[in-house]
Amino acid sequence: MIDDLTSRNPCFLSRSDAKVWLANEAALRAAGLDRKRLPGLEIGPDGKPTGIVAKPSPAFDVLEKARRPKSLTGFWPRAGPCFKLLREFGIVEIHDVSAPDQVERFIELEAAGELTCRVWLRARSSLGSELKAAGLTMGLHPRPARKAIGSAMER
Repeated sequence: MIDDLTSRNPCFLSRSDAKVWLANEAALRAAGLDRKRLPGLEIGPDGKPTGIVAKPSPAFDVLEKARRPKSLTGFWPRAGPCFKLLREFGIVEIHDVSAPDQVERFIELEAAGELTCRVWLRARSSLGSELKAAGLTMGLHPRPARKAIGSAMER
């Protein structure tokens, strides 16, 4: 389904509920699932894997073990132009559901004047109940003046 766009890089993507995942052919090959069939890996009518993987399952476990840790080294220097494109298309808000440690990177982008939209970040789960009890929502907002940086907490 995504091989035309991702053929050079293994991709293992989750649906929003993280119960169903999609692996491209490169990821299946890296995990050895292009040759081996395990429960949890959907097989198409042609007998080949479709790339759809259920979690939990043995197929998911094999793909998860084969996955290399995500490197953000190359991503963040290219983030500024990406935010510029978001602005050009009128996108004013995004949600980042990655690890909470991304907050500092977004603060750096905002300080450099490259953050062009509101970013809603996932709070550490340990803070979730505290934030909710206090009636707070957490987000990082671009500022018109470049004097202040940081995350904004609003009631």
